[in-house]
Amino acid sequence: MKVRKTTKIVIIISWVLFFCACFFIFTKLNQVKESKVTNEKIFQSKHTVTATTAAEKEVTKDEVIAFMKNYYQWLEKGNESKVVAMVEDPSTMKKNQSVAKLKRYIEAYKNINFTVEDGLDEKSFIVYVTYDTKIKDIRTLVPALARYYVKMDKGSFVIYNNEKHYSDDMKDLMKEIVRKDKIQEMIQTTNKAYDQALKHDKELRKFFTSSESR
Repeated sequence: MKVRKTTKIVIIISWVLFFCACFFIFTKLNQVKESKVTNEKIFQSKHTVTATTAAEKEVTKDEVIAFMKNYYQWLEKGNESKVVAMVEDPSTMKKNQSVAKLKRYIEAYKNINFTVEDGLDEKSFIVYVTYDTKIKDIRTLVPALARYYVKMDKGSFVIYNNEKHYSDDMKDLMKEIVRKDKIQEMIQTTNKAYDQALKHDKELRKFFTSSESR
């Protein structure tokens, strides 16, 4: 049986359309696959950047406490070079000879406790420290409290030891933090313990009286 010319044309056109359709489907599938891979790469890239950024920003309060423990360790030993390296304004500390003066009278810092509050950003903190001071030749320990503004700067912590360098925002935040009930209770407890220590130790009272006259 002879196939008519028109039938041949129809068959040829059908095959052409079939191959075109297959090519179109293959192209689309390839585009979808490439798009999926690209989107996965973008997601992975964004995820990596986000994770890296989060890691860079994450500074824990435990790290701050570890830093402050080292600070008091060097302070107790009278190691000026170590202490000076931990502050924001080394020149002021060197000029005032703060480390040497403290070492002259203080033997040890005992029963140290740290309370860490958030600072102005994720890398800054306000640290309250309570401790008992052992003064040379005096048996009674002296309760004390200190406050610090600590900030991560270029990969390491520094203590803002010069209040003249405090920004208005830093001062405002400190005023806000000190009004917290737990901070007020800490201050009152320390003051009461300090007064009791003075009351029960004549030598301690003499020490602070003579210190004021120097």
